[in-house]
Amino acid sequence: MKVRLYDPNMNEIILRGVTWLEITPEPVTAERYTEKVYNGDVPLGKSTNSRLINARLKYESVDYLGYKLMRNELYSIFNPIKDMWAVDEEVPGIMWKVDVEDFDIERINGRIGLVNLVFYSATTYARSIGTSLDAFTYDSGLWGYGMGLQGEASTQNYIHSSANFSIFNPSNVEVDPREHELKITLRSISATGSDIRVRNTTSDEVWRYQGPFNVGDIITIDGVITKRNGTNAVGFTGPTFSLISLVEGNNAITISGISGGFEITFEFPFLYV
Repeated sequence: MKVRLYDPNMNEIILRGVTWLEITPEPVTAERYTEKVYNGDVPLGKSTNSRLINARLKYESVDYLGYKLMRNELYSIFNPIKDMWAVDEEVPGIMWKVDVEDFDIERINGRIGLVNLVFYSATTYARSIGTSLDAFTYDSGLWGYGMGLQGEASTQNYIHSSANFSIFNPSNVEVDPREHELKITLRSISATGSDIRVRNTTSDEVWRYQGPFNVGDIITIDGVITKRNGTNAVGFTGPTFSLISLVEGNNAITISGISGGFEITFEFPFLYV
């Protein structure tokens, strides 16, 4: 097996003389919230926890001095203050945002050491290397088996110019803009609008915008922030300030309040356990 490591800017971290033996995420755990009543508990909801990822590797040098130099390199690379991305090449399209929770070296002989690593992921889910706006082609190098993608790439379209369409979310979880990356961009080509509404009829959520929308305007809903032409426009999305989430699988989207040509894009990474 092989594990690739990248710095926060996706520059690959080179490991000399290393053979990876294992990388295994621990199962998902959750916190249950309840209120006590006479005959039991009233469920109030659940939240998932951070994850630990166990890994082992062997490193081998050419001599005694090389062993200690390589050991020091590993100390630097696996410094717990550093964040990194980890990719298991057996699941090549998925990466984890991690830092080092624990690091231990067992010296086997003068040239060989075994390293036990525990990575810490602050979030429950790994994410796809690519996003919904990348090409769904084999030669892109971004996708792999087990990612929930549909066989026909055209069914995974995240750029639309009609009032009714579907957005496919292959994640193992709902993509919620309050917690996850989700950027929706509404671009006027020849359109104007008033009281614009984007509705996810699958989740029964509606985002509403009651401000100006003229030819050439661009509205972005980036996480919880709405902007028009780069200027904060959250004040035009009241009074409920609702947002659009994407449930697992297909999401039926409808748009109203726009006349003329427009384009809407949904950009987000896919999330996996």
